[in-house]
Amino acid sequence: MQSWLKIHLIIPERDKKLLSQLSKYCQITGWHPTWEQAFTWAHELKGASPDLVLICQQEPFLAPRELEQLDHFRKKLGSQIVFLLSRRFLANEALIAALIKRCFYDFWFMDDFTPAAIKEVLFTRRTLAAAEEYLLAQQKVKNYGELKNIFRPYYIKSNLLAFSSSAHQTLNTALALFTALNLAEQGLKVGLIETISEVPLLASCLSVEHPYLNTAHALAMYTNGNKAFLKNCLNQAEKHLNDPYALGPLEHLKYLPSTFYFLPDGISNQGRVEKETWSAFLQDLTRCLIFEQNFQFIIFLANGEHFFNQVVLEKFSYLKFRLIDPLPASVFWALQRRKKLGEQIICTRSTKNLRKELRCLGEEPFLYPPDDLEGDFLHYVYEHQYRKISTATQNFINKFLVLCGVKVDLLENEKKWWIKDISQFWRKGVLACFLKKENTLESRVEP
Repeated sequence: MQSWLKIHLIIPERDKKLLSQLSKYCQITGWHPTWEQAFTWAHELKGASPDLVLICQQEPFLAPRELEQLDHFRKKLGSQIVFLLSRRFLANEALIAALIKRCFYDFWFMDDFTPAAIKEVLFTRRTLAAAEEYLLAQQKVKNYGELKNIFRPYYIKSNLLAFSSSAHQTLNTALALFTALNLAEQGLKVGLIETISEVPLLASCLSVEHPYLNTAHALAMYTNGNKAFLKNCLNQAEKHLNDPYALGPLEHLKYLPSTFYFLPDGISNQGRVEKETWSAFLQDLTRCLIFEQNFQFIIFLANGEHFFNQVVLEKFSYLKFRLIDPLPASVFWALQRRKKLGEQIICTRSTKNLRKELRCLGEEPFLYPPDDLEGDFLHYVYEHQYRKISTATQNFINKFLVLCGVKVDLLENEKKWWIKDISQFWRKGVLACFLKKENTLESRVEP
């Protein structure tokens, strides 16, 4: 007996031609003409969810409020969400960007509902790369113009970042965590991973405790041959709230972005770990997260000086940020590392003498965190009031997002920073990125 695909329609008007084609391949279990009715239905649904929700639109739709509801709609139903849109929507930059940022990749632009086309819509499931290929293919269609500038400012290739420091672990943890949270609040899927550390910090900063979901345990499982554990080793707010092994207070986790995942380090009972084992573990973990689970950013929190962090910085990070103090020995040591590893240097304090020395040496300026940053971070750690950070801290974190290629709206008092400063972060011969007219905050700064 044939198993029919069960779908639910969100379509303003009944299109007889479309319904006729759909009925050849699936069973239509319901229909709503408006978003408001569809969201109400999903919220009150008691029975089984449909296999697929097909959203068909010929007129402008998806207001900001509706975009926010889409994520809840998908979570509630657990159904595949597919968009069947008029070709006029190819020129709707905001819509395409919003769908990609929220990881909705099954969108189609067509006005002619042929059997072959409808079958492809119903049974094709795209990855991020496949969505890009589909959009690129639309450039070949006459009268629809160039699409690359529509989605590329929001299409983020998977990036591996590392924040490292030997002494300033509070500030370093603040930079890594705030950057991860901000990327996740942009709708990007982010994993924050704490490397093996003498004193693990991330779990306490997030006020989460779990006996199994930590770097030390994941590495131990991997070493013992259980590589499948890597697929589920990262924690996440909703996952932690529903985990019977989760310990400690949980109320604050509901305020974390849904696309923010984290893997704190834990107390290890494992003996000596070989460098080759750690490297293989990271390789398989990053491959799983990027290519199987569509993570867009992986951020390593690398506190301390040991081979665990050395492997991360030399082999597994694309953008590297090194936090140092302004003492001469630290500065010259960091400059040598920058030549070797291409690290971006963050100095805890800006001084007139330091800036003068860097100019005399012909070196690029450092990044200097605002005085508010450490206080804002400690307030977050103890009060979990992330959105109450200062404007200075937020603008500083925004700089890291722009360096990652993510479009952000700078706060009013610092909209000019990038004109004079952004060139210092991209080194010729390392990332080969130069300021061009198109590389403004209205488009992606691409390496």
